[in-house]
Amino acid sequence: MYELPASVRLALWATHAIAADRPLSEAIGAALPDVDAVEGGLPRLELWRDLGERIVCVDLPRPGVHGGLLPPGGPATQAAIEAGECLFGPSLGGVLVPRLEYYGPAGDEGLKLTLEPHDSDPVPIHRLEALALADIDRRFREALLAHVGVLESLHIAPFLGSSARERVDERLGGARWALPPGLHPRAMRIITTAGLVVAALDEALTTSGGLDAGSVAARERTLRSLLDEAELALAQAATAAAIGLAHDAARPR
Repeated sequence: MYELPASVRLALWATHAIAADRPLSEAIGAALPDVDAVEGGLPRLELWRDLGERIVCVDLPRPGVHGGLLPPGGPATQAAIEAGECLFGPSLGGVLVPRLEYYGPAGDEGLKLTLEPHDSDPVPIHRLEALALADIDRRFREALLAHVGVLESLHIAPFLGSSARERVDERLGGARWALPPGLHPRAMRIITTAGLVVAALDEALTTSGGLDAGSVAARERTLRSLLDEAELALAQAATAAAIGLAHDAARPR
């Protein structure tokens, strides 16, 4: 079963809770139905809210990938890169990095998520508000077409062998989005599509089939490049959706 990255779900539910004046503890529970125990995170989220932060944003950084939302460099960004995800308070600064681990005896294990707080500089809000869903959608669609075209030109299928495709179908068949109400329909579509692409690529990268070394390398480069684009679209669309939730709540009724 596929779930969106924890940071995506947490950022959107936390923003929704702030906008609706709901307890942030409820937001954590709603965002993480697949997690048995959560440690940390709540004090930092409540501090952000109490100091006036209205938006919680998300980034899914990777080593060497440019275009992320966090400032480059610094221990907080490095911790986020190592985890592959984080959520952050743009106006006040600060990052929460999720760490997943299993606990308990064999055969009766639970899943625990720890949210590690890190200090970081604020992110200029005008940079985030410049994220337009139409532009994110267009870039992601173009990236999908371009990368599929590269694979076709090399006569390489993204999924090699029926087992890889079956694993993808099994993983995506029960996808749980765990997203709050009120998201812009276009944001919801980009988030779910990008999430599905990320899950599919994660599985596709686990096998190389019977290709020769050159084809294996070309296929992996193409799939990893598309994975970078999908995760960028996912993070940007989720952040744009969070900004939309906050703006909707601020409009006069």
